[in-house]
Amino acid sequence: MTRELTLGFIGLGQATNKLLERKYEIETLPYRITAAADPRGHALDAFRKEFGGETFEDAAELCERSSVDVVYIATPPQMHRAHAEMAARNGKHMVVEKPLALSLEDCEAMIEVADRYGVKMLAGHTHSFDAPVRKMREIITSGDYGDLTMVHTWNYNEFNHRARLSSELETTRGPIFNQGPHQVDVI
Repeated sequence: MTRELTLGFIGLGQATNKLLERKYEIETLPYRITAAADPRGHALDAFRKEFGGETFEDAAELCERSSVDVVYIATPPQMHRAHAEMAARNGKHMVVEKPLALSLEDCEAMIEVADRYGVKMLAGHTHSFDAPVRKMREIITSGDYGDLTMVHTWNYNEFNHRARLSSELETTRGPIFNQGPHQVDVI
């Protein structure tokens, strides 16, 4: 039997809330949500009511907790490098919301620190584990329909049309940079 992983969220904004809305799917996975960090008291209160986990106003406190194995970093992109380095120094594996960082230099530094501390880092969010994508993989790898030649998918939502904070537009250059090209590894 595999040990259940424990998961803590750094940042309780839109990305985390979209993920946590899928509670029915989360409950089927081999991890348990144990903590969250966010400077906003109302966000921490809502998380505590829904998931009953520990809450912190400071990401460093969450990263220091032995009750967290993996951190999901969903803060503004300009904070990703600092939070990834903090998580790695504390031996935490991590999922970092997209974009991974705002420069190649920051991306390389994040990869280096994860390697140095022997932790895994995944650039998210990814749809690789969504039920339809898992089903596609099952069909493709079965060979029942022959060799794969192409997969073409579309995913539409309101993300590109929502209002933006000036600070978000200044740091990310808007939704095109944030959304960027995506790759889903099926095989």
